[in-house]
Amino acid sequence: MAQQRPGGSGLDLSRLTTADKLILGGVGALVIWSWIPVWYNTFGKTAGAWNGATCFTAVFALLGLLYTAGRITGMMELHLRVPMAYIDLGLAGLSVIFVLLGLAIKPFGVFKFTWGIFVGLVLAIVWGYGAFMRYQELGAGARPAAGPPPPPASSGGGGFSA
Repeated sequence: MAQQRPGGSGLDLSRLTTADKLILGGVGALVIWSWIPVWYNTFGKTAGAWNGATCFTAVFALLGLLYTAGRITGMMELHLRVPMAYIDLGLAGLSVIFVLLGLAIKPFGVFKFTWGIFVGLVLAIVWGYGAFMRYQELGAGARPAAGPPPPPASSGGGGFSA
């Protein structure tokens, strides 16, 4: 008989919500897409996301993939004062911002961007939409409690019993 680990038991896609699937798919595809050199074009040579402002997108996507995979598999547990959905939402939002900056600010020596940067933008938006869905699933009430509940009110007057 096989024994199971007491913690997370790996990646079970049937237990994932739609938001988690969008996050994992968007951030995973963005990490892979950031290594493919189709984002910029210079004299017939192409460059990937690791050039210019979009390098931050690739870094945020890598951090987001590590965080999401660790959270989903149960191999990582963080205890923060902010809801965990804020981490997904923040990384995805920063990723979208830096892809947009990559459209405005081209790396040195690059004359034009190619279709690859638009695919990167779509993948970052998919990740961001999944993060927003997860934020709405958990809601603002996902914050940990500030402390133990107050003691129950006493009934009757204060003093001795008869």
